[in-house]
Amino acid sequence: MRVAKLYTADDIRVEETPIPEPGPGEALVRTRACGICTGDIMGWYMQRKAPLVFGHEPTGDVVRVGAGVAAVREGDRVFAHHHAPCGTCRMCRRGEYVHCKTWRKTNLAPGGMSEYFVVPAPNVAADTLRLPDGLAYESGTLVEPLACVVKSLRRGGMRAGDTVVVIGAGIMGQLHVVLAACEGARVIVADRVPFRLSRARELGAEHAIDVDRMNLAEAVGEVTGGAMADVVVVGPGSIEAMEAGLVCAGPASRVVR
Repeated sequence: MRVAKLYTADDIRVEETPIPEPGPGEALVRTRACGICTGDIMGWYMQRKAPLVFGHEPTGDVVRVGAGVAAVREGDRVFAHHHAPCGTCRMCRRGEYVHCKTWRKTNLAPGGMSEYFVVPAPNVAADTLRLPDGLAYESGTLVEPLACVVKSLRRGGMRAGDTVVVIGAGIMGQLHVVLAACEGARVIVADRVPFRLSRARELGAEHAIDVDRMNLAEAVGEVTGGAMADVVVVGPGSIEAMEAGLVCAGPASRVVR
């Protein structure tokens, strides 16, 4: 089978490797689509892992299962998370799943950017999801990014009726807009790209602020009558964006980065 192996962010090679065999509790999936995370193209982050087959947002068809698998069966259309928690350890009980030892050691083999991959047993049992019949494989690759948004808004303590300011209207910012609006929040989005701002309005943002034309904090203050935001989500990793997020935060609010 063919895989896309990353050696550096500027050196990704298509190579041949044998199709892996699923062991007990595992599942072999034929890849249909795979998203590319920002982290996948972040040179300093990926270089310490290289060389590797990257990609951790894959969908596909289960083509073979190992002994004892009951959660999925051959022919199922699935999204497979690259990590899965045990659900029972101290960290899992506290809701800190990324610190679970099982979560940290599980991974797809060899990775999502391959024609086939094996899902390890903990992931099959706990975190491999069947896709609804009407959901395209490409749309299914958004399961993992959207799960990150769910986590973000939970950490922000967002509730219906809150004012949520989303700074940065890239893909993750747009997903924050969609989910926050669906949960009953009033969403204010900020960016410097007109198309992104327009799209955010279409997806549920009540106000869109072009930070190249308006002062963000002043605009948020005007929209909220001086109350400012209950939750601020800062997408860009710049100091400027983080400082802007803090200025937009109202009393008893939370800023999520």
